[in-house]
Amino acid sequence: AWCFSLIVLFSLDAAAREFTDVQGRKLEGELVSVSGPQAVIKRTADGQAFTVMASQFSADDQKFMQEFGAAQARYVFEVKLVKDKLGATKTKQNNVTYTSEEWAYKVALTNRSTLDAEDLRVDYWLFLKSDDGKIKAGPRVQQSGSTTVKSLKRSGIYQFQTKTLKLSRQELDGGFYFADGTKNKARDSVGGVAMRFFKGDKEVYAWATDPDLLKSASGRTGSESANEAAQ
Repeated sequence: AWCFSLIVLFSLDAAAREFTDVQGRKLEGELVSVSGPQAVIKRTADGQAFTVMASQFSADDQKFMQEFGAAQARYVFEVKLVKDKLGATKTKQNNVTYTSEEWAYKVALTNRSTLDAEDLRVDYWLFLKSDDGKIKAGPRVQQSGSTTVKSLKRSGIYQFQTKTLKLSRQELDGGFYFADGTKNKARDSVGGVAMRFFKGDKEVYAWATDPDLLKSASGRTGSESANEAAQ
């Protein structure tokens, strides 16, 4: 007799199959979910669902369960950012002071998934906003890049630093104004970050400081955007 713990399921994402355990016994049912070493099978005969150990089944069944679990995997990451000012330079020409600043983000990714993360590629895009003294422009991509997460256990943390984001500012001395009416200050500011997580060619997670930023990163890898920015 099959002696597994009975559970109740309300929603099924099924894969029908005849399973064979290591003792040669057959169980016809639908594979519902896989979590670590355990699988849930809904028996065809009566609709009952059982939690089983994958290791109790044949090598072919174990492979099937593993592939099913990978296809159904859901990744979730907590993202924390810290802005880091790397340096600044100032020059002055006539009555205008020009400042150039270099910033980067220190990123901490915490794996909040129910599975370990293996061989993920994280593409990221760094945005800036510009105010030329007349018009405040919306965020645009200035820098981008990628990093690879080789192995990150559940609740583990992966840290990295992004590429450099360059900001510029110009300011007139007090009492001076531009002839065209432009304000006496113009500056760039940090405009946010967007990230896309890939397992092979499949996107498995996305995150941004503002969801609208993901639209600007859609369909482009971090390396492609970096090449565009360099041209």
